Amino acid sequence: MKHPGPLGLIASVFALAWLAPATASIVNGSFESGTLLGWESLGDVSLQTSSIGISPTDGSSQALITTLCGDGTSIPGPIGCQITNVERPYSGTNALYTEFYCQDFDPDCIRPPIGTPGWEVFDFVGLTPADLLTDPDPPGANGEGSAIRQSFVANAGETVSVDYNYVGEYEWGFLTLLAIDPGSTLRIIERAPRQTLLSNMRLCERVEGELVGSDICDYPNQETVETGYRHFAFQIPDAGTYQIGFAVFEIEEGTVPSAMLIDNVTLTPVPAPPAIW
Repeated sequence: MKHPGPLGLIASVFALAWLAPATASIVNGSFESGTLLGWESLGDVSLQTSSIGISPTDGSSQALITTLCGDGTSIPGPIGCQITNVERPYSGTNALYTEFYCQDFDPDCIRPPIGTPGWEVFDFVGLTPADLLTDPDPPGANGEGSAIRQSFVANAGETVSVDYNYVGEYEWGFLTLLAIDPGSTLRIIERAPRQTLLSNMRLCERVEGELVGSDICDYPNQETVETGYRHFAFQIPDAGTYQIGFAVFEIEEGTVPSAMLIDNVTLTPVPAPPAIW
């Protein structure tokens, strides 16, 4: 049997490299770097361990985004942070004031220009007025919000997945997956379902002076509720550049604070066909 010489081996290596798809990945998807490396963020975004009352699904760290806002500095003017209570953001940075009132929530109404104060969180993760029209209780937003996102390059057939847990009672929580290449139309919006599980996170303890039985946090013993960690996965149909994002924001000023925990964001490559090997 004749074995290939050095040139044949080199040619084989280049052939395999040509057949293999380009390498793509999510940067710091489990937040184990101890930083937000690879991620862009708005508002109250921090890294947390199981000491917060909820354990990560991968490793020892998870990202946390909340609606907590402490002192009215998120936007200029009289409307800023929570005006009914002083709250303590986990990161030390206030959530951003978020407002959506648009012609009685008509999806065809003319909205403010991109970047208008109050719209940053929506724009940041690619939400539109129509995405908020399905909730009857009511379909709007008027309070604080925070968000996190990352862009990544993916090959056709790869699977992007994530674990997320929505904590709170009455607010909005969204996962968005968007194609950002010109001409691409992929747009997936998943709203966190209503939460039903008692949580150990105790968000109400971040509200200064909050008492059991008050108008804001009226849970027995200040217990919070959550969805529990949910798993989202989607197979990428076409090679290109995509963005995954997460956002929480208040439906109405003065309601219970809410949060979302994110962990184990991964991009799983397509297995190489056996015939190649």
